[in-house]
Amino acid sequence: MSVTMEQAIAELKKSPLADPEARMKAKGRRLVLEEIDRIRAHGGVRAHVLIASGAIDVAALWAALGYGERDALLALHDGGLEVWLGNGKHSTVTAAAGVTIADLVLGELRHLGAPASRAAKHDDDSGGGFPVLPVVGGTLAVAAGGLVALAILRRGKLAKEGLAAVTKAKAALDKSYSEVVLACEELPGDPQATEIQLKAAELKKRADAISADVEAAPAKGTDPVTVGKLEQLDNELAALRSTVLQKARK
Repeated sequence: MSVTMEQAIAELKKSPLADPEARMKAKGRRLVLEEIDRIRAHGGVRAHVLIASGAIDVAALWAALGYGERDALLALHDGGLEVWLGNGKHSTVTAAAGVTIADLVLGELRHLGAPASRAAKHDDDSGGGFPVLPVVGGTLAVAAGGLVALAILRRGKLAKEGLAAVTKAKAALDKSYSEVVLACEELPGDPQATEIQLKAAELKKRADAISADVEAAPAKGTDPVTVGKLEQLDNELAALRSTVLQKARK
């Protein structure tokens, strides 16, 4: 049975995640809601997600709900995953084989809340040019000012690149964490699955702390050790997922 426009509107008015047919698993739902809360707290984007069978007129749904420039709507229906943003842009994403509903939605939500995109916006707002320095007289002063400007620009460029590298590594790690949690759902009541989930949560907590530290001071992202720590944590999560999949095959 397809979800009607009236159902979609009613569900989205009650919760930022509307899944009237319960197509998403409980753990996946929890992760999506957590990501919605995170990007709203950090980036000010009000994300809404609809999971529905049948065809949905997303443009009409957006208008009916009165969403504005700070809103984003991700609607997964028979036409694919449509992503609508408050600036008028929208796109359609098709899931690759084997990708779960939760993974598909989480991947697009993380694009909305990526720190690198906020840093890029800040650069655009500031004009993206050289800092304006006062002329204090003479060719020497102008040359010195130019060197200072170049040094500042270079530091800013390196910091931006470092932040982007950390953001990419963190996104890969978040995906690995989601895969571990969702894989554990396939082993209900297994005490080892619970233990693995707790271990995965601890690894993600450590990664969140590293990411927050770099977001507060982007220059730290230029240190290869920082990215290395995130990659090591990602490898540990991949090993946990491998353990769960081996248990599921038995």
